[in-house]
Amino acid sequence: MRKGNVSIFLGMWCAFFLVFGNAAAHPFYVSVSELKLDTEKHTLTVSCRMFTDDLENALTRIFKRPFDLIKQENDSEVNALLNRYILERFSVGLEGQLLPFSFLGFEREEEATWCYLEAVDCKTARGMTVSNALLYDFLPLQEHVIHLYVDGKRQSTRLVNPARSAAFFW
Repeated sequence: MRKGNVSIFLGMWCAFFLVFGNAAAHPFYVSVSELKLDTEKHTLTVSCRMFTDDLENALTRIFKRPFDLIKQENDSEVNALLNRYILERFSVGLEGQLLPFSFLGFEREEEATWCYLEAVDCKTARGMTVSNALLYDFLPLQEHVIHLYVDGKRQSTRLVNPARSAAFFW
């Protein structure tokens, strides 16, 4: 390659990176939800892991104010809005009845945020429906991986936007 061509090539590469650099840094839109059903204690715990920047962007667009989940981890108003956001987009049904969840809080882990929910007094069931539309509002490429543990035995599935629900049986 001639010297002039190298400069042109490097210039085009720099321009490409400036335009598409953010997409290369975060090319996947995948969240993970882990549900653990304890049939002896009749409890269901849920842990949802989402990219922090995606979650902050969704909260900012919906509630029309900026969010910084690093600085606001112990903020009761942020917890209340995060609770509202999640419970409007995530639900679990046991034999046709939606479970009432309590929002336990959230924590940051590197580039992700974990949000925690719990339902108590879960009746004995042979199946469950999980509905998850978290981050679907603004990310058409969003996917969800759902892991369900019933007394330690795991089942998994994947939802790709616009699919919102999955059924599990045991």
